[in-house]
Amino acid sequence: MLSSDDIVGKFVQNVKNEYLNKITLRSLATHTSGLPILATNHNLAKKRSNPYSMYTEQDLTAFLSNADYTDSIGSFGYSNIGVGLLGYILCKVSGSTYDELLKKYITSPLKMNETAVMLDSEQNGRFLNGHASTGKRVPHWDLSIHEGAGGIKSSVSDLSLFVQANLNDDHPIASTLQKSHLPIWIGNSNRYFGWGEDNLLDKGILWHNGGSAGFNSYLAFNKELRVGVVLLSNYSFFSNSRMDYYFAQFIKMITKKEPSQGTMIDSTSKKILEEIMRRETSLK
Repeated sequence: MLSSDDIVGKFVQNVKNEYLNKITLRSLATHTSGLPILATNHNLAKKRSNPYSMYTEQDLTAFLSNADYTDSIGSFGYSNIGVGLLGYILCKVSGSTYDELLKKYITSPLKMNETAVMLDSEQNGRFLNGHASTGKRVPHWDLSIHEGAGGIKSSVSDLSLFVQANLNDDHPIASTLQKSHLPIWIGNSNRYFGWGEDNLLDKGILWHNGGSAGFNSYLAFNKELRVGVVLLSNYSFFSNSRMDYYFAQFIKMITKKEPSQGTMIDSTSKKILEEIMRRETSLK
């Protein structure tokens, strides 16, 4: 039985590092472990078109053997390697793949049939292509050891089911999800399991976003008004090639105009959610 208070060192038994005995699963889930956004031995340039696919379990072990971010423990710092490590530990302890855990605890109970890490042939045939800010199609990423940090593929309809489950107490996994809504006082502020916190119209919202080459996403909800928003885009400012940058500068030189730039969809999503909340407030 896992506890959020379990130390990370307990589950990385082939690594002897006292720092890992100072951080817990809670530290990883709330991004307060001190770990950086990426491991220091993760070279994104090694394979620009699919930069996470080359990072192996051996690379993770090598990084953790020498990692020491003791001075930053308790301070918030978004960490892909931290959440990736959390997913890795959950898989090791359960003896299951991340896909199997996802299906068992979330997608199957909520009938989210469009959501998976590894798509079947039918789903893969409908998987949209991603596009960089230049409009160029970019390859899908394989998150490999980082599956827990962004390997899930989904749809607006499925993520809407997930929002509903977070808002309604009678859903099959509502009691589990509600635990992630409880603030945890760490350092000098509240943190949540996986969620970010924000305010719209003086009301609290929980949210999360994501981005990779060719894609970005945003999901948020307000429990008081029982409303939420999901936006997914197959267009992103992330570029997997330095050539995209040089090409954009060439276009700027010829046209004398700034090249179009992709943006995160967070601000658009917040405006939509704010309008929904305003309407719901006026009806009450």
